[in-house]
Amino acid sequence: NTAWAFACIGWSNFNFFVALLSSAGNKHQESFIDTELSQLHMVHLHFQLQFPDQKFPIAHMQSELLREFKRQAPKPSQIQRDVAAALSRIGWNHAFEFVTREGLSLDMAQPDTKTAIDPDQKFPLAHMQSELLTAFKRQAPKPSQLQRDVAAALTRIGWNHAFEFVTREGLSLDMAQPDTKTAIEVDGPTHFLKCTKGTQRVENGRTKFKSRLLRQLGWTLIRIPYFDWDALNDAVAQEAFKRQVPKPSQLQRDVAAALTRIGWDHVFEYVTREGMSLDMAQPEAKIAIEVDGPSHYLKGKGTQRVENGRTKFKSRILGQLGWTLIHIPYFEWSALFDAAAQDSYLKSKIRSDS
Repeated sequence: NTAWAFACIGWSNFNFFVALLSSAGNKHQESFIDTELSQLHMVHLHFQLQFPDQKFPIAHMQSELLREFKRQAPKPSQIQRDVAAALSRIGWNHAFEFVTREGLSLDMAQPDTKTAIDPDQKFPLAHMQSELLTAFKRQAPKPSQLQRDVAAALTRIGWNHAFEFVTREGLSLDMAQPDTKTAIEVDGPTHFLKCTKGTQRVENGRTKFKSRLLRQLGWTLIRIPYFDWDALNDAVAQEAFKRQVPKPSQLQRDVAAALTRIGWDHVFEYVTREGMSLDMAQPEAKIAIEVDGPSHYLKGKGTQRVENGRTKFKSRILGQLGWTLIHIPYFEWSALFDAAAQDSYLKSKIRSDS
């Protein structure tokens, strides 16, 4: 048992194993129980791999050890048979219950490439799985007012969703479209670490862990931090999320006309299925052009111009939805005095930003 335990952890002290196994070799084979003989075969393999030029201290028992090891090979379970059937369906040719020349049993294997699959790895607390899931669901957070506000805005723009949806794995999602596996998570202050440096905000470990699990389960996540939502602190800004026919400005019309001149086919005032309005878009390629007038910027000092929270928020959401955005600031466009300059500018923008 000692030799087996140290072999399991990869111990590689030659003299240690020689001392242990030499004393075992002095015992009569009948004094070992079947399980010990099977374990000694595994110790023998470990010894050969660690010390290939050395003789195994109980080499005279090698055939008996191998025979007992093979005899105790486990019977295939139903899960093994199910996995094997699935592998056959996808064309992964394999040997079922393959035994290596060293006597190791593999559930499914491709001997030529030395590739093996073992579906029987179990979670150490698998016997408590139902209790763990029940406790996890019981601690699901109650929806906040922030979550309710975002949910109401999503309803206004026609983004149908399940509120406080729980996956079959027990993970709670603020708003979700289960069929497309798209979820929106509203992150309040408790989702972030308390940072002392300025306005820096970093997601805490629990939030990152949940996000990682959901992505691994195939979910697309859209995160709405509370500080982005708080920036939309007036009714007009929040109503911008509604599915309405916006009133295009002359600036937007001028840019659209120039895009038509240079042959960039587009949909004018396109609305995504999530209700986001885009000035000009190529929906199939998911490329959009946004013309940013003065209302898209904060009032800065001098000529400094900084995008406001609403513009940044919209850009972030569209980026998470897979859109490539090209921004046309009004102050850059107004500096172009003729059609030739406008066309050249747009070609350069599209080439560099997409």
